[in-house]
Amino acid sequence: MNVSIIPEIPLHISESKPNLVLIKEYNNGIWNSYTTHDFFLLIRKCIGYLKAQEIKKDDKVIIRPEQTIAVILAFDFAIQSIGAISCLVYESISEEKWFAVKENLNPKLIITNSNNVSSSHKLFSIPSDIIELENVSPVSVKHYKDLISNISPADLSTIIQTSGTSGNSKAVMLSHRNIYSNIESIVSLLPLPKRSRVLSFLPYSHVFERTVILSYLKFGASVHLAPITSDLQSLYKEIRPHLFTAVPKIIEKLYAYLDHFKRQQGPVFEKVIQWAIKISMDYDQHSKWDLLYRLKIGVARLTVFRQFRKQFGGQLIGVIVGASKLNTSLSNLFEAAGIPMREGYGMTESSPVISVNRFESNHYKNGSVGKPIENVEVKIDVLDNEEYGEILVKGPNVMMGYYENPTDTKKLIQEGWLHTGDIGFVDEDGFLFITDRKKNIFKTSSGKYVAPGVLEQRITLSPIIEQVLVVGFQKPFVSALIVPNYDRLQAYAKKNGIHWTSPKYMSLNVKIKEFVKEEINRMLPDIENHERIKAFVLIHEPWTIENGMMSKSYKLLRHAILEKYSKELDKLYRLS
Repeated sequence: MNVSIIPEIPLHISESKPNLVLIKEYNNGIWNSYTTHDFFLLIRKCIGYLKAQEIKKDDKVIIRPEQTIAVILAFDFAIQSIGAISCLVYESISEEKWFAVKENLNPKLIITNSNNVSSSHKLFSIPSDIIELENVSPVSVKHYKDLISNISPADLSTIIQTSGTSGNSKAVMLSHRNIYSNIESIVSLLPLPKRSRVLSFLPYSHVFERTVILSYLKFGASVHLAPITSDLQSLYKEIRPHLFTAVPKIIEKLYAYLDHFKRQQGPVFEKVIQWAIKISMDYDQHSKWDLLYRLKIGVARLTVFRQFRKQFGGQLIGVIVGASKLNTSLSNLFEAAGIPMREGYGMTESSPVISVNRFESNHYKNGSVGKPIENVEVKIDVLDNEEYGEILVKGPNVMMGYYENPTDTKKLIQEGWLHTGDIGFVDEDGFLFITDRKKNIFKTSSGKYVAPGVLEQRITLSPIIEQVLVVGFQKPFVSALIVPNYDRLQAYAKKNGIHWTSPKYMSLNVKIKEFVKEEINRMLPDIENHERIKAFVLIHEPWTIENGMMSKSYKLLRHAILEKYSKELDKLYRLS
């Protein structure tokens, strides 16, 4: 069957593999299973419900999921099968933005499993209204085929609300062709066996996870859905997944688990684990290491990492990482441990994948975001004779435009090229590297360019620095806001006879600040003088989703952080 639109995916898989356990969803310790036949039946029931609500072609239906479950997936397919428009909105969106989205889209129906949704529009609330589906007759397979025969690959498939990390959320219009071109490219790159198990726990409203789930379904993998709030460590062992997707924050938690595992051992094996971690953070499979180093890595894998891999069920082929930059040392560590981490790059406006590191040997480079996927072209619009510049993208995955916003659409897409707003470069082997956001790159008052993202990535390689934001636009020098690892600082204080009280007061301690300064200089030994961090403020609480300093996809909200700490930064420059 030649698939070219989204609703053809469940039809194809139900005809080719009717008895496959396609979806398993985890809820309060219980797994609910759906074969491909069951899931296709659920989709056709959802269509019956939508028709009863008089949903027609081109009508807009908002999906605001708190977590990914089978009914959310089924409704997404059902909406698009009718030719209506599935509109995805983050569950964590503020009330103010939620009101604006509803006013802008004017949906016929809102489907949600969130407890935090208030609306004057008609709601289908899961699970309270799920019983309604039990009394709905599914449309026939023939009727389903008749419905989707009226849909063209060029038709609008979905509108996805961006997370608004720059402060302004936009409604991105994606056609069936946009999304399906991405799915085809992803499926061709999945390193999965025929009978494969995958785990999904990132929000379905996240365009990356949504497209990946659709790719899993197209491939015919058994998809295990679980809330991100689950005990993932237990689920890894139970499911024994071959693959899952993650954001860097999840990988950092995996590293924290390894650190916790280390502390649970006796003093001798704890030192062995620490040794294995230390030598692995510089690991590069492509380097011609001497025989002694290769022997050390072999010993580390046998004594430490073999046990660590068992914590993931022993079947894990790899992890695909997106949304923001992964610490290269962590990528090296997991590669050495036999758990490949493959970073990719994309944005909602590109459906979303632009480039990705492959799993095959010599087709990845840690620190990069890989090579462009099939049918996607990338070029660099170089900045002022620098080696880097804005990343431009062209391909069938580039969006139709912003909903009812032609002005911003024309700014972003020029002569077929999507101006990503990201700064980067392509190396001699064709691998793409991201250095920063264009809007983040600034000139100091001396007229020198600074790319804060490059500095931030290098500084956070330090074990005592958790988060950092580099600033200095039109300022005489570069400064930073820094969230340290206070547990490690406390250990340093104890070792050096510094009286410890609490993070709030220790962030002002002269000796602690001097230690952090030395660590910053250690991480940035070879930078230009105009890029050097000459002053900083230690922040005593982390930046999180809950306190509004981080997006749902774990990206720092630069504008929110700068606004919150504006007084501290003003004082910093006055005193310096």
